[in-house]
Amino acid sequence: MMQDKALLEVQDLCTYFPIMQGVIRHKAGEIKAVDHVNLSVRQGETLGLVGESGCGKSTLGRSILRLIKPTSGRVLFKGENVTDASDQRMRALRQHMQIVFQDPYASLNPRMIVGDIIAEPLRIHDAKLPETELRQRVEQMLEVVGIESDAAMRYPHEFSGGQRQRISIARALILHPEFVFLDEPVSALDVSVRSQVLNLIRELQKKFGLTYLFISHDLSVVRHISNRVGVMYLGSIVELAPKKKLFENPLHPYTKALMSAIPVPDPDVQINRIVLEGDVPSPADPPEGCRFHTRCPEACAECGKPGALQKMIEVEPEHYVLCSLY
Repeated sequence: MMQDKALLEVQDLCTYFPIMQGVIRHKAGEIKAVDHVNLSVRQGETLGLVGESGCGKSTLGRSILRLIKPTSGRVLFKGENVTDASDQRMRALRQHMQIVFQDPYASLNPRMIVGDIIAEPLRIHDAKLPETELRQRVEQMLEVVGIESDAAMRYPHEFSGGQRQRISIARALILHPEFVFLDEPVSALDVSVRSQVLNLIRELQKKFGLTYLFISHDLSVVRHISNRVGVMYLGSIVELAPKKKLFENPLHPYTKALMSAIPVPDPDVQINRIVLEGDVPSPADPPEGCRFHTRCPEACAECGKPGALQKMIEVEPEHYVLCSLY
């Protein structure tokens, strides 16, 4: 799907975690956190991923970066298979693929000063860089993300949540990567500073020509920053489309339910809320056929049949959906 000029391609990716039980710790099953996901990310775009907590968004992103070893499938970065790369080759590739974690309070080492935190990637990947030049680049990057250069000698606890996330972004960009995985980068921040960090992320994308995979459970944030949006449910992507098409014409019943839950500030506006019944099935024992059919208000007899859904269907140009209704 949309693999022309793709910087990153994910092909049939699966990441399963074993369930170990008993005294001798035998495998009793597996959690299918990411199950047969296919997508591509174009050079210079922002692909947003939305879905409920626990649907596999973060696991997908970390599997792409090989922070988690995928069970099967392939991840191609600029045509190179990342999933089979050696540790030595993976170390080199990490210069071009970086991550900004969700919680800026936990992702920064409290015992290191900010200058050393940002400089650490440079020390790892460019050990011969003179200390004076290293410090200069750290100060320049701090200024780029909107923090005074003298902050390099301070510790993370001396900064607010928004400032800490700016420091995390500076650490990710110090190597000038091409691809950045943003794992809910504003969800732990106060509402008052979210827009500032989001605008910074967009400005940096334009300045450095970055490609983003942006994960969030906040539809308004994804709508603000993304070019295309994928919707995940229980380890699978159920809909993928350009932002405008997805928000104006959602096709999958789960996407429709998500859209109907968006708050509307005007109390006089009547919204047809779609209330889903039942609980989200366990990823250790997902339903046969369509993962969503046990809660879907539009489910038919075909939806629950094994092997009913094998791949996404292009309903209209660049608008893909995984649903038996189409």
